Amino acid sequence: MRLLVTRPQPECRKTADRIRALGAEAFEAPMLETMTTAPARFDLTGVTGLAVTSSRVAGILKEHRQISDLQALPVFAVGERTAAAMAAAGFGNVASADGDVLALAGLIADRQPEGHLLYPCAKDRAGDLEGNLAARGLRCDPVIVYETNPVDQMPAAVLDRLREGDIDGVLIYSRRSGEAFLSVLETVDSAGLLKKIRIFAISPQAGEPLAVYTRVETAAHPSEDALLTLALNSC
Repeated sequence: MRLLVTRPQPECRKTADRIRALGAEAFEAPMLETMTTAPARFDLTGVTGLAVTSSRVAGILKEHRQISDLQALPVFAVGERTAAAMAAAGFGNVASADGDVLALAGLIADRQPEGHLLYPCAKDRAGDLEGNLAARGLRCDPVIVYETNPVDQMPAAVLDRLREGDIDGVLIYSRRSGEAFLSVLETVDSAGLLKKIRIFAISPQAGEPLAVYTRVETAAHPSEDALLTLALNSC
């Protein structure tokens, strides 16, 4: 079984290694590159907690000069993987919504009905956490700490394997990764390959750009565990 991982590094390598440990082959072709843009200082005045929707945030905050102040705050994470990353970065009070942005908004409303939260996040992100919380009368201030930009090509060896039908499935973790994957194939005049490739998406939103061109299979739950279970049991 051979799967292509398209998420940014270093997550791409981590997922590929996980697939290899499960006895399958994994190839890496990150469709997005990441750049850290965290401010030199966060305004923590009145902040009573952190909202986190990406495990990448953990590594960024761990290197920040205000890490001690940040670690003193309760953390509300979108899922178990993000929660585990925050705990590994030294955050002691971490709760997981084990779901999506709507589930996270519900968790915060239940646990933190007063004060306001700092939301270190990506420039482009799925969902509207701050809007969902505002509708519940809660304040959440998004602060961009990283951005991802699409790459304009994939490794030649990976493209050759796709053309030869030597990859059983492609893992798509976000809408932007899906858009970038499609754009790269179109650039090299290989968009027709999509009809021959099995696409596994972590959510309907992630797979939507590719669904116009081919059948996209979606994980039962928006988590890597569910995505890998789907792909490994399908190929």
